[in-house]
This record gives sequence, C-alpha cells and structure tokens, in this order.
Amino acid sequence: MYGEVVCVERRGWKRVYDLAERAIPQELLHDDLDDTECLRRLVRLAGQSLGVGTRADIADYHRLKGEQVDAVIADAGLVPVTVEGWGKPAWADPAPWRHPRAAATARRSCPRSTP
Repeated sequence: MYGEVVCVERRGWKRVYDLAERAIPQELLHDDLDDTECLRRLVRLAGQSLGVGTRADIADYHRLKGEQVDAVIADAGLVPVTVEGWGKPAWADPAPWRHPRAAATARRSCPRSTP
C-alpha cells in the first residue's frame, strides 16, 4: 500500500500511523485549508470547549502561540467578555448567550462574567 499517512494514536512515546483515507472522515479528507483557517478553527474549538477564557487559556488549549491566537481571534466567532477579577481580556463562546434560558443558566453558574 502507498499513500499519505497520519498519526492515529500514541502508545507511550511511540506513534501509530495509518493511511489517511482510513483514518480521516471523507468529508474532511479533501479539505484544502490554509494555515489561517486551520488556526481560526482551532481557536474557535478552544473557545467552545472552555466556554470563557483569556488569550493564554485559549492558546494553551491546543498549545498555540499567543501571536497565533491574536492573528485570528477576531474572526474565530468568539465574543469579548469581561470577567471581574481576571484583570485580562477574555473571550467566550457566544452560543449559550443566544438562547434566553441558556443565558440565564450561564449567568447563574458564572455570575462574574458578562457578555
């Protein structure tokens, strides 16, 4: 067999590889994304997973550099928020704030953040 290979798992410090067409879903296999779009998606995923985070939090989620986050955060779909006591700018996934019931729940569970 010949083809492009990707790392599919790690066993200790060893990497296990498989053919890309077997390991990557078809709908993603042929996406030809540039570096900026890849970074944008990683930053968006980090923000969605964290819910709310600082630049450092978002960068650390995928081990990105702060400068990489800065380059795409404005277009990543996250919204700037203020979190009392943090002293640093923060960004949040706006999805919970779009629905009145979810927004009320989010405000109760994180009373110091505001959209």
